[in-house]
Amino acid sequence: MFQQNRWWPKVALISSVAVGVSFLGANPSNAQANVAKSYMNLTYVSGTNQHERHKLDLWVAKTGGTKKPLVVFIHGGGFVKGDKEFVRKDDSRPTRSLSTALLAQGISVASINYRYVSSSVHFPAPMQDGEAAVRFLRQNAATYNIDTSKICLYGTSAGAGIAQWIAFKFPKAIKCVVANAAQTSYHLLNIQFIFQPNYTPRQTPGEKVELKIHTSFESLFNIPKITVDGKPRSRTFMEVINPLRANKANHTRLLSDMRAASPNMLYKAGAPPVLYHYGREDHPVSKTTDPGAWVHHPRFALEMHHKAKRIHGANVFQHVCVRYPRCAARICGKKLTTTDNTFWKADILGFFKNKLLNQTTWGCTK
Repeated sequence: MFQQNRWWPKVALISSVAVGVSFLGANPSNAQANVAKSYMNLTYVSGTNQHERHKLDLWVAKTGGTKKPLVVFIHGGGFVKGDKEFVRKDDSRPTRSLSTALLAQGISVASINYRYVSSSVHFPAPMQDGEAAVRFLRQNAATYNIDTSKICLYGTSAGAGIAQWIAFKFPKAIKCVVANAAQTSYHLLNIQFIFQPNYTPRQTPGEKVELKIHTSFESLFNIPKITVDGKPRSRTFMEVINPLRANKANHTRLLSDMRAASPNMLYKAGAPPVLYHYGREDHPVSKTTDPGAWVHHPRFALEMHHKAKRIHGANVFQHVCVRYPRCAARICGKKLTTTDNTFWKADILGFFKNKLLNQTTWGCTK
C-alpha cells in the first residue's frame, strides 16, 4: 500500500517492547479489562535513521474478532513538544475516556511519538514519521491482530496536521480521520488567504489586514525571532516572507517546506472521510487578532469543506464534516461550551463506530 520513498527511514519489522503495562483510563480497572495485550515503546523505525522519538504504544482490544480495527492517536504540541502519553493521562479533554471507550467496543488503540521540528529536523519530518508508524503497524498486522482495512487516525492540533497528511497522501491505507483543533495548511501565504481571501501584498498599508505569525511557526521553519525588551514580538506574515525573498535559496526552501507539510495541498478525490472538531467559534480575524486565536480556528476546516464540495458536490458531508460549538449545538439541542466534553466524545465515538464497526447511522451537517 505504501511506496518506499527516499525520504523515509527503514521501518522496523521487529522491536523490543515492554508488554503488559496497564491502560490508565477514566476507570483503570474497567479499561484494563478490555485490553488483551499491551505493547509499550515499540520502535517503528530501524537502521541508522532511528531516533529516540520513533516509538509507539499499542493496546490490543480483547473483544471482537481475531483482526481488530485500530485508531492511532497522534499528539499535539506545535511540533516542538508533546508525548504519546496524552492518550492515557489527559484528563482535561475527552481523549482518555474516548480511547477507553474504543477499547470497550473492540477497537485497538495506538499512540505515537514523532520527531520535533528543530534547526536540524525540518518539515515534513513529523508527517513522515507518522506515516512510518502507520506503515510499521500495517506491516506487523499479523503480530498485533490488526485489520489493515480498518485503520483510522485521531490527531490533535499538530497531530491533526500529521493525521490529515497521512490520510490524504495515502488514502487507500486509512479508513477515516478525526482532526481536533486542526490546521490544514502551514503555508503562510495560503493561511493569509484562508482568513482574508481578498488580501494582496500590493494593497496600500491602510487596507492591509495581515495576520500576525504565531511564534510556533518561527520554530517550525527556523525563522529568527524578534524580541523587544527581551520578549518575543509577533510579526505579520509579510514581515517574514519579504526579507526572505531577497535570499532566493532560503525563500525557496521555506516555501518548499511549507508546501510539503500542508495537508490541504494533498487533498483529492478518494480521500477518506474527515471529522473536524474545534472548541472555538468561527469568528472573524483581523490584523489585531492575537495569533493564538487563528492557529486553532475552524476557518481552516471550513476551507477544506469548500474544497471538498467542489469535488464531491452535494455529498460533501460524507467526506468533510466541521464541528464547532455553534454548529454542534444544532445537533445536540443545547448551547455547548469548550469544556463540554460529553457531546464531543459521543460524536467522535459515533463516527469511529460507524466507520470501523458499521454500528451507527452517524451523520454530519454543518
